[in-house]
Amino acid sequence: MTIGPNRVQVLKQESAANGGDAADESVQDRPIEPLEDALECAGFYLQAPSETRNQTVGGYRDGGEFYLFDQKLTAGVRLRLIAGYSTLIFRPSGTLGGNVVTTWAAVAAIIAALDGECILLIDDSLATATANSNVDGKGKLQIHGLRRQAITQPILTIADGTTLSDVHWIRWCKIKASPTNAAAPALKCTLTQATLTFDDSSSLELQAAATVKAIQFTVPGGLRLFQNASLSTLAGGTIPIVLVDANINLIMRVVDGPSSGSAMPTNAIACAAGTGALSIITDGSADRAAQTLWVGSGLQSNTRFHRAINTEPSATTTAARPTELRPGQMNFDTDIGMPMWWDGSAWTPPRETPTEITSTSSTGITATSDTLVSGMTSTPGAGTYDVEISGSVTAQNSRSLTMSMYAGGSQVTATERTTKGDIGSLSGDANGAFQARRRVTVTAGQAIEMRGRVSGGATSTIQHRVLIIERVA
Repeated sequence: MTIGPNRVQVLKQESAANGGDAADESVQDRPIEPLEDALECAGFYLQAPSETRNQTVGGYRDGGEFYLFDQKLTAGVRLRLIAGYSTLIFRPSGTLGGNVVTTWAAVAAIIAALDGECILLIDDSLATATANSNVDGKGKLQIHGLRRQAITQPILTIADGTTLSDVHWIRWCKIKASPTNAAAPALKCTLTQATLTFDDSSSLELQAAATVKAIQFTVPGGLRLFQNASLSTLAGGTIPIVLVDANINLIMRVVDGPSSGSAMPTNAIACAAGTGALSIITDGSADRAAQTLWVGSGLQSNTRFHRAINTEPSATTTAARPTELRPGQMNFDTDIGMPMWWDGSAWTPPRETPTEITSTSSTGITATSDTLVSGMTSTPGAGTYDVEISGSVTAQNSRSLTMSMYAGGSQVTATERTTKGDIGSLSGDANGAFQARRRVTVTAGQAIEMRGRVSGGATSTIQHRVLIIERVA
């Protein structure tokens, strides 16, 4: 180590016992050069143990991508993953280098050599991306479209006679397949209980030239369509997209499915004869009113179909609230502007602080028809409410004072309460109290009110008064 006026500089010295160069075991007269010297203590080791440390092997970052290079291997670098994920870009007609390969043969060779998970990014921006030789994904291969600035998914065409086995996940990528050999489906699942997932607007399209299924399950497993993923066909409704072998159980899950008009075509899934079964579980997000919309006709009698059960929160108008529910599910009602919970038999609102309108000032009532009592009105929004009106009154000159509840401009049945002046008293006045409670339903913009009227035109008085409104649905 040397110490200068402005810095401390580490000098180069290697140890042959630790994998270093024996010629460099003595302290060198030059400092360590990061681009030339691998630091064993750093734990980041690029060169092979037998190689001399130099600048032929390295790594660099370009934008959002990281590249490894080896200038001695001009034909390409084989990546072997010890742990974690390896990322590979398939870019036909591109430039070979880093983790970019330009031929499917190179893709197949690299995946075959990998020990762990691999993400294969498809970039068809320069030329069509075609898989033309078999690849075993070992349940660890994911195929993603390379996003860049694309607004449509990159396409990977699987050539007739080519099978990609045990792919784990397909994301933001469109798979085109036109198989004609029953023994060579485009995608094949052979690992028991493994799951093939289409996600993030990915899709599989069976081409018009296809004569057999595109996806085959030979063992029990799962097929998942998430976030607008879909299966489609140009081959008509007689050729299944997915074939489930005899005596095999397949569970298919559809979550956040495609929009109306993009539903799975007729006969998309076929089950071979036997004791196996197909179970389809959906979240109710797509427009599918009947079983045939998703699985078509001609399924084996042992096929089980689980109708849509929406377990996720939703937002709809009152009229469009979900009908197939589990207790505790929430729906935000856009008409009334509040969440509602399904209790197993009815929609229940959250517990709210009731609206309470009060007044202690006296006000006279002279109208002979029901008239709004000053301040006793509220427009709570569409919904069902428990409403209570109450107060104290003075009916004068032997006349009657009648109070009642109104909702949406109409008197609520059985809420009239009448106080009549005392004929036997000197003044003819009578003090009294009233109270009425009913459950009412109003639409948006309709008011709930307290109204009153007198008989004979004499002025009567209402003193303390209360209008309480509490939402129940």
